[in-house]
Amino acid sequence: MSAALVATAGIAAATPEDRDAQPINPPVPSYPLEAAMMDLPGACFVRFDVDVEGLPVNITATCTDEIFCSESKRAISRVFFAPKIVDGEPVMRTDVVYPLEYQLEVWDSELQRNVPKAVKADAEQLPCEPVAVS
Repeated sequence: MSAALVATAGIAAATPEDRDAQPINPPVPSYPLEAAMMDLPGACFVRFDVDVEGLPVNITATCTDEIFCSESKRAISRVFFAPKIVDGEPVMRTDVVYPLEYQLEVWDSELQRNVPKAVKADAEQLPCEPVAVS
């Protein structure tokens, strides 16, 4: 039993390796209803910093249409990050860019793929699909 305690203590005392800020949960934006009613797709680049606690701060959004900016900033504000680690300590990560894409499509179970909204759905059913961060 002593060996197990020593091994566990050694693991707990290990210093984390350096890493960049990593999202713990992805953003979940909602498709703006006004944009959906106009059949308007969109894309945004949301720029922000991640503080030492893993929270996004200083959030701005540049979008193909202003109608998507508010929702994109709201979605990013709810994301939690594992903070950037340098020399074993959390530090502020600046100038993170997270792209989001709003697409007007729905899942077609017969075709087993997404199809344009005009073919299958009403505006209330439209999902927002975030693009993976690179």
